[in-house]
Amino acid sequence: MTDRLSRRVFLGRSATSAMGGFLALSALSATSQYKYASRLGFQAYTVRDLLMTTAASTLQRISSIGYREMELYDPAHAVNLVPLAAANGLHVVGSHLPDLFATDRAWQDWRAAGEPAVPAGFDLDGILAIAQHHSLFLLGYASGAPKSAYSSEADYRAFVRLLDRIGARCRAVGASFIYHNHCREFELIGSRTYFDVIAENSDPEHVAFEVDVCWAAQAGVDPSALISNLGRRVLAIHLKDRSAAVDASPLTEMSTENERRIVAEVGRGVLDIPGILTAAHGARVRNVIVEQDFTPADPVASLAASYSYVRKLGLSYG
Repeated sequence: MTDRLSRRVFLGRSATSAMGGFLALSALSATSQYKYASRLGFQAYTVRDLLMTTAASTLQRISSIGYREMELYDPAHAVNLVPLAAANGLHVVGSHLPDLFATDRAWQDWRAAGEPAVPAGFDLDGILAIAQHHSLFLLGYASGAPKSAYSSEADYRAFVRLLDRIGARCRAVGASFIYHNHCREFELIGSRTYFDVIAENSDPEHVAFEVDVCWAAQAGVDPSALISNLGRRVLAIHLKDRSAAVDASPLTEMSTENERRIVAEVGRGVLDIPGILTAAHGARVRNVIVEQDFTPADPVASLAASYSYVRKLGLSYG
């Protein structure tokens, strides 16, 4: 997920019912059979163009493949897509927040104001109100830090403090705030990475993770090891495969051209998908969400290919 301006989503859950749902989720993770194919999810961004024109028939096609969960990417779609998804046997489990800093000026203004609770223009109250209305429990952030935050560890720590504040607000209404990685978080700063700074300096009660296995691998990181090391802080993964068309580097440019060359259907790339799902089981990850930023042709056909591969693996964990 890489479009900082268009991939904006709101979610949350009501304060009265969502905390109970969060506790139920923990219990489910501890006891359920991890047959991921039986409740595999997909990210709506994969079929973004189709949802603009043929939403109902597109969701029916995806449901008929066997998908049972869905993650949104745009707040404007929630009012229409949540009921359409339900009508087609799909449970919308979460969505992504809008970009905190669409421009570096927004970051500069926030720092100049002495780091208020959230940057000006970022309406977290409105986001959580929409969230509560649609009873969603995963709230993801995928836009990363502003470029200027990478100038020093101190600046990056300021970004992490903001993640903590937002996560605390989400937790107060029963939602789980999850940070979604791309590549640059794995750039070294001294002897560790920026991702390490997030994991080590954020409160586990406020900040969890949605590991994108393809972009972690593209950064040169073993996604299975990353999931295992983060353990119970991983609430979801984005499952997609990686071709070897572009050399792995945390500085891989997140361009449309690179995304088209790198991202592949699950099972059609070089990643150890069985190992990744085994690591996800070990970390008790509940939500496995297939995403394909770009597809070679029909995106529903690509979702079908990914689902078929996961199902054929036949993995079952007691």
